[in-house]
Amino acid sequence: MKVITPRGTKKITEAQLVTMKKMRTKGYSYERIAKAFCISRTSCFNYLSGKAVPYSREQMKVLSN
Repeated sequence: MKVITPRGTKKITEAQLVTMKKMRTKGYSYERIAKAFCISRTSCFNYLSGKAVPYSREQMKVLSN
């Protein structure tokens, strides 16, 4: 069974979110972080503010099938 993600939803991992948070605490802008992870600035803000959560490893396995 393949899970369909909403249009525009980027798939980032939990490890990537940790890295994004570290970059933000070092003073990187949302735009610069977004470019590093190939996501929109809005998505970057949503992940870092807690409005969006990354997929778990199990969900990533299902999505990749």
